Amino acid sequence: METAAAVWARIGAWWAALPELPDFALPPVPDLALIVVLATVVGGLGFAALASGWAEGRVSKSGLFATFVGAGMAFWVWEAERSLTWRIVPVAFIEMIARATR
Repeated sequence: METAAAVWARIGAWWAALPELPDFALPPVPDLALIVVLATVVGGLGFAALASGWAEGRVSKSGLFATFVGAGMAFWVWEAERSLTWRIVPVAFIEMIARATR
């Protein structure tokens, strides 16, 4: 267990030593919950298509595109609100379900 803690400490030190990303001045996210849900669903489906294509020995171009779109939307949300954590994902899904049932 100490070995895992030491490895994790080294990873944390490496991560802290990386330079901070500059401000890209992206436009603000108009509907945070909707974009988070879309990024999660599109990215997840794209990754599943990539994994399925890899298992079959081919490249899924649509899966690759969907994965990049989902990652791009996630980056946009993160860039617009750098104080957000991964806890926003379930909160966004619950908010979207509440909107649909309202």
